[in-house]
Amino acid sequence: ICGFGKMGEDLCVRMARSNMDFVVVDIDKSRTERAKSLGFRAFLADASRVETLKMLDIGQKAKAIIAVTKNDITNISIILAARSISPHIKIIAKSNEANNEQKMLFAGADEVIGLKQGALALAEFLGSPIAFQAIKDLIVDDKHILADELSVGKCKKPIFISSLDMEQFGCLALAVKKESGEYIFNPSETLELCVNDKIIVIGRPKRIEGLKLKLLRRESA
Repeated sequence: ICGFGKMGEDLCVRMARSNMDFVVVDIDKSRTERAKSLGFRAFLADASRVETLKMLDIGQKAKAIIAVTKNDITNISIILAARSISPHIKIIAKSNEANNEQKMLFAGADEVIGLKQGALALAEFLGSPIAFQAIKDLIVDDKHILADELSVGKCKKPIFISSLDMEQFGCLALAVKKESGEYIFNPSETLELCVNDKIIVIGRPKRIEGLKLKLLRRESA
């Protein structure tokens, strides 16, 4: 994991909970010290340098690299360095600016994640190879597939996942984040949605917008 900012730390915590083996790389000493204080293995180094990635056995022992620094140019440099070492390693990168997402894909990233909560939910699927592969295939095959979140407002009648007819919109619900912070992954059709719940979905942008309108109509019905 390259970059131990807010998202990097959150990713590490989630991966540690899933008993996944990983190391942190950051050029900022205070961040590597923070990572070590949380019990994570961390190296003070520049992840955009090929020499650093080779030292970490990228493409050999390390099967994936996640670039989540706050600088898109740095993330692109990490992607290029990693891809130059291995054509097969899985590369996931954070895009701080939407107009840089395509550049990261061209540079060799397999997935580009944004700053919305949906990106963090996607990271949780790293602990489930089958679920993650299914999402990966969708994104790689169609670069217009995005992750987004729908907020549930006050409603007059109970709203269930089934009532949103997600299949009609070609969308898939990855998870529901409860107001308490709890995630319910692969939510069932019978799950009742509550005020302030966040539904994390993937789909085409226009289809997701249609799903948002459907949710608003359900809330006002």
